[in-house]
Amino acid sequence: LNYLKYQWNGATEAQVRPGSTFKIFGLAAALINNWSLEGNYFDGNSPLEVKQGRPVRNQGDTDWGEQNLMFAAKKSINTVFVDMASKLGPRKIRKAAIDAGIPETTPGFEDPNAGIVIGISAPRVVDMAGAYATFANGGTRIKPHLVKEVRRADGSLVDLKLPEPVRNVFDPAVINNVDAALQGVISPDGTGFRAMALGREAAGKTGNNEGVSIWFSGY
Repeated sequence: LNYLKYQWNGATEAQVRPGSTFKIFGLAAALINNWSLEGNYFDGNSPLEVKQGRPVRNQGDTDWGEQNLMFAAKKSINTVFVDMASKLGPRKIRKAAIDAGIPETTPGFEDPNAGIVIGISAPRVVDMAGAYATFANGGTRIKPHLVKEVRRADGSLVDLKLPEPVRNVFDPAVINNVDAALQGVISPDGTGFRAMALGREAAGKTGNNEGVSIWFSGY
């Protein structure tokens, strides 16, 4: 794109609902609060009535019955995650997202309801990439930046004061369990099966903002 004609950076300026890619923070919040991804079950039927907002529906309005979070991540079952969020508390999911690197000032974070876990807030693309990188880095958070170094005419480096890494944001057990759930997404019967074409081990999550934007976040 010609910057003189188009001065909008979709990665750093656009704020778009990330849909189900936000479920990663629901997984982390559940684990932080000593819930099991395989041992705790939630309502997977559609629609699901919630206290705040309109009823939540699954893709195709599918009824899945009672399901755990590991299976719900693989199949991206909205109602399971919203039922979990309503019982755990949406503020705990917001905290996990902020800990991972999503800014506190993100639109939709002001007074979150259970829908936060299915991506009704609006972070920037670069914020989501940075937050996923926290899990890829084993729990080390690094604020995304675009410039690695700047040199003067004489070759000396300009001190850019790059952000320092924040280590141990999440316990290793949380990271390992989230990894396992997101690896299940990229499997023959997971919603991210197409990413298997990469031919390498990967973890990630699909997302759909009601057709306005389509996401895949992973590592």
